[in-house]
Amino acid sequence: MSLLKNNLQDHRDERGYTVFHRACADGDLETVELTVKQGVDVNDNRWKCSPLHIAAQYRHTNIVKLLLENGANPNQLDHEGSTPLHALARLNLRPCPSTYGFCEVRDPADEIIDMLVKKGANIEARNRHRDTPLQMAASRFDAELVEALLKRGASLESLDERKMFSQHFKPIELKDYPMTLNIVETMRLLQSAGYEMNMHTRLRMIKRWTRVRENDVVHLIPDGAEWKNECLAYKEMVYRIGIIQRFKFFITPEALDYSLKLVEKLKRIIPTQLAKYAIDKATVDACGSQVSKLDAIMITDDISLYKICQMSYEEGHEILKNVKNFVVPPFDDDEDHEHRPVKYIAKRHIANILIRPQLELLAADLYTTKHCSLNLPYVVCRKVAEKQTNEDVLRLCEQTEEKDLEKNDEKNDESPCSCILCRVEPAWNLFVFFMPMFLLAIYAMYVYPGYARVLSVPCYNDPCDLSHVS
Repeated sequence: MSLLKNNLQDHRDERGYTVFHRACADGDLETVELTVKQGVDVNDNRWKCSPLHIAAQYRHTNIVKLLLENGANPNQLDHEGSTPLHALARLNLRPCPSTYGFCEVRDPADEIIDMLVKKGANIEARNRHRDTPLQMAASRFDAELVEALLKRGASLESLDERKMFSQHFKPIELKDYPMTLNIVETMRLLQSAGYEMNMHTRLRMIKRWTRVRENDVVHLIPDGAEWKNECLAYKEMVYRIGIIQRFKFFITPEALDYSLKLVEKLKRIIPTQLAKYAIDKATVDACGSQVSKLDAIMITDDISLYKICQMSYEEGHEILKNVKNFVVPPFDDDEDHEHRPVKYIAKRHIANILIRPQLELLAADLYTTKHCSLNLPYVVCRKVAEKQTNEDVLRLCEQTEEKDLEKNDEKNDESPCSCILCRVEPAWNLFVFFMPMFLLAIYAMYVYPGYARVLSVPCYNDPCDLSHVS
């Protein structure tokens, strides 16, 4: 047994990574229990982080519980000064038994947070980047983790929105996670908790959302690593486009045309292997079970989530804006990995709909600034924004830089103009307002002489006492 203990604790690679760390990452409870019983140091920090950090990152609740029960430090710092609560927000890629890489579904973090906090974890701890756990969760747009931390008292005052909208994401995250929906849901959660979004914040958010979204074609294309195999790229693109066409999911004509041309290009590259990598109709039809689940989720009495996914973004917005307190219904199924693209397509479509209110608010705000020079009342600007398409507003946002708004703020903060026109305008407004009333009073005194006597009487305390009127 002592030999086993030494092998597990001392056998580490050049970075300090041990078998114990690996067991915590894999969720191998049996190995973790065995090593803990043999006296392995549960706070071993000779690698870049402790076993507890790893177990928290991969959301292995039972291993977190075991480590805490055996003396793991809930406030131990890793190489970045982060605690296990920070680790919950780190990238957690779980392989899926399909050709589509990784699962976007994260395990709930509520129980892990409760265990850590109960053991004394500081929910407002800051790492060497001055980030709290909430800051890290918001920066990665992990809506479920943000909600869990807010419910347990995490403070909004710690948020730095410049960091929030500048986080770098790996290509595989953008392909395997419905990031556009995550951004929308995270910001809605923060707003409901009291986080204020001004024009600058909204512009940063939408610019970030636009960069993540890219366009309606890119998400159909396998990531760069997969493009090394043109056959696999062809197979996956045909599969995804086949799902959209077979079940009539919404896609813009431009995106569909571009996608089909790309497929034709790939076909010319692999002409001799098309039969091997072809996607038959039965493969696409098999996604019907997942589509049926979408169709069973009713948004209104007669419109399902599937029907929403068949509408344009503007049409979908007209439906959802009348649904009070709409939240994205859960339709994840860990057991159905094979048809995961259906869920991904649906989530991405919903994100394009839910971003609409933010687009309208930002466009209306921009139209009232000197940057756009429309010189129209806000109500009119809001109506203009409501009539524009998502792409029109996104184009406006993309063409607007934050420095342009800062210049606008500086102009608004300047002292009032001292020219004769600006000095005369307020007086002229008063003159125009009171002149008709003055002329009406003069006219009344000449036409109705008795009215003049009423106007000239002194004021009395009792408004009902008319004895003074002759």
